[in-house]
Amino acid sequence: MTTQRFILFIVLTTLLGCHSVDRNSSRNKENLRIVVEVVPEGGSSYSISWKDTVGQSAGYALKDRPFEVWCFIKDNSDTVGHYRGLSTPTDYTYFSTTETAVKVTFMIGPNIFSEQINESTNRAAEKLVEFNPVTLSLKRRLRNQLNW
Repeated sequence: MTTQRFILFIVLTTLLGCHSVDRNSSRNKENLRIVVEVVPEGGSSYSISWKDTVGQSAGYALKDRPFEVWCFIKDNSDTVGHYRGLSTPTDYTYFSTTETAVKVTFMIGPNIFSEQINESTNRAAEKLVEFNPVTLSLKRRLRNQLNW
């Protein structure tokens, strides 16, 4: 009888442990919003700028947060523009293409120049977060803000 109770105790403990919720990680979730604007610069050149909400809930400013938004722009054949940090954090980049549409991919990566980086945020910032690419038409909706 004691062996059966012990086995039942282990089974119940395992089941209850599998259904517990990590309340700390669910409180730290943040909604991300990116607003994008594409502007023709003449000929086949464009600029893309974005505003994002990364780190706002923690009180970080754009120029001094331990992570930043990266942007990669590809046409049918190659990467035509990108912003990947490694300089003063910014929220725009330029690209050039003769195609009528581009795929834009946003990622969240580390801002290695931030004074806010410490050992714990550095480990978290090493993980890249990549969002699904979005196709933007360069023939319409230019200079309009697009929400992600």
